[in-house]
Amino acid sequence: MNEAWLVIPNPIKHRQVARVQAHMHYEENKKQAQELGFEFISQLVDSDIPDDLWVCDMACNSSIDATQPINLSCTIDDIDEVKREAKAGQQISGGYAMCGSCFQEMKNNYPEYFERKVICGCCRTEQDTESEVML
Repeated sequence: MNEAWLVIPNPIKHRQVARVQAHMHYEENKKQAQELGFEFISQLVDSDIPDDLWVCDMACNSSIDATQPINLSCTIDDIDEVKREAKAGQQISGGYAMCGSCFQEMKNNYPEYFERKVICGCCRTEQDTESEVML
């Protein structure tokens, strides 16, 4: 497991892609959960969470401006696989969204979490170079 810093350049587009993927796999995921005796709820399908609503996952729970890139702290199992997925334009998900204050505090207190940077493939722009996507 490797700690990494995930950048979501376009949070609204990122959420829209995630919502489409959630709809595509909804029935399959629901069936699997029910077979295990669980009720299945998808926050992207079963709720009215707007695409521009992002909240800091740290203790402050502040709103995050979704018109700007969002930083997440995440754990990655296979760095090479994530690099390939990001370069292929795939969505890289998971982790904890951070407001600017929490991001700076985490970066100051846990610099090792920020040695590896990944830019999500689904919302990268042409300005995001290959070197920026590498961990």
